[in-house]
Amino acid sequence: MIDRTWSPKTLGFSEIYFQFWIKLNEYRHVVFPLSDEAFLEQGFLLTFDKDWRLTSKPISKMPNRLMRPTPVMVNKSWSGDCDIFMIGGDESRCSLKYDTKLDEWTWLPKLPPGCPISCNVCVNYMGRAIFTFTVDGKLNIKAAVMYLKNVQSERNKEDIVQEMEWCFERKAEDHKIDRFHIKCAEVMNDGSIAVIARGRTSGMKMQVSTIVLRFDVVHNANGKITLTMR
Repeated sequence: MIDRTWSPKTLGFSEIYFQFWIKLNEYRHVVFPLSDEAFLEQGFLLTFDKDWRLTSKPISKMPNRLMRPTPVMVNKSWSGDCDIFMIGGDESRCSLKYDTKLDEWTWLPKLPPGCPISCNVCVNYMGRAIFTFTVDGKLNIKAAVMYLKNVQSERNKEDIVQEMEWCFERKAEDHKIDRFHIKCAEVMNDGSIAVIARGRTSGMKMQVSTIVLRFDVVHNANGKITLTMR
């Protein structure tokens, strides 16, 4: 019988939060442990052989540690290699990109002004754009878009001039959801986006429940993308 238990000394870390475990394929995974309970800085490539024996290898260190960014996979190939976009987490509002094939980091466009830099919900929309959803302190729902066709990627953060654009806002007095928190998002078969949340809608007898918000993607004549909520 093969021993499939590994010590923190062997792995290089002791704990991984599930949202920072990124599956490239069945045998290769990139993981990011938290430091100081809030920051990502050093990732690891976990590789299994055909007998499921594990090796753990540090990847290139982030140029700056990020406070709970949101990972999004982009440009994934059949081999599992891809770009991992770490959306947010830096005080400059810039994001980072990790190229799994080249093992290198570059900087990406900024979040829009007023957007929280951490704990947002993001989704890759058909390889065309990344939507970032957030709920502000007044429980307003907002979304920003990063266009992937000509996205800026630079080695120096100071060279980044692109910013994500706001593409949706719904005020709390309009959606009337209390105790509101968004969890994750997924692109559906009909091209809409489902955002899973928890909260309490107007007139609900329960204190809190799971809520599914559906957004339609609108391609405007000027080339810009906006969202509407059903």
